[in-house]
Amino acid sequence: MARTKHFQSRVNERKITEGMINLVLDYGVPHDDGRVVLNRNAITHAQNVLRCLSKTLDQAQKRDGLIVIKKEDYLITAYNLSTKKKKKFYS
Repeated sequence: MARTKHFQSRVNERKITEGMINLVLDYGVPHDDGRVVLNRNAITHAQNVLRCLSKTLDQAQKRDGLIVIKKEDYLITAYNLSTKKKKKFYS
């Protein structure tokens, strides 16, 4: 997304990081007037989403990863990525 000089100077002046901007855009609540607001409720929701994602990543890591086979709009099968299959797909 393009940034205006005004935006860039305000972000620098207020020490708002790129990561913070991305959080607002990803998890904030959009309003009709163009504002995107990351309030306390939205922050709590984002934290819950990220905790759930972290838990799911931990589960996938315990299985050495996962593979999903898809074709067009169909999910065909899914399985754990074992060491033997890892070599087949990534060597």
